[in-house]
Amino acid sequence: QLYPEVAALVQRATGAKVALPYHHMLRNAQRHRQAAWQPEGERQCIVAAPGAFVHTDHVQDSNYRMTPAGGKLDKLEKPAVLSEAVAGRYAIINVWVPIAPVERDAFAMADWRSLAPEDGWGPEGEWFNPAHSWFYFSKMVPGEALLFKQHDTDR
Repeated sequence: QLYPEVAALVQRATGAKVALPYHHMLRNAQRHRQAAWQPEGERQCIVAAPGAFVHTDHVQDSNYRMTPAGGKLDKLEKPAVLSEAVAGRYAIINVWVPIAPVERDAFAMADWRSLAPEDGWGPEGEWFNPAHSWFYFSKMVPGEALLFKQHDTDR
């Protein structure tokens, strides 16, 4: 139900001719515990606990079909639409939208300028380098949105 709004937001923010939303996830600890008791076929969407470790939602690859996006888009869009959308430059952009005021488990993002290919894993298995700089998006409210690029073929 949010897909048309998300597509319009991405197009306004980026100037893209086409935006093809393909996946969504609700991150909420309480709803995650409740959904765990529902049969998988009865779940409305993917419900996950807030991310508790540093991760990325997309693996860099120049061929979208090799990414999680590729398999999902193939099921949602007509082949001609996809062929046109990926014929030139394309990007995969995450959109983070709070559905209620964020009072805990705020979204955090590493500043890409502080990252290095040789960054290693910390003592608890997390991606770690003390030189990383972070942005925290606390106290976000419905009506706000955070867009961040995961992949761009024009990198």
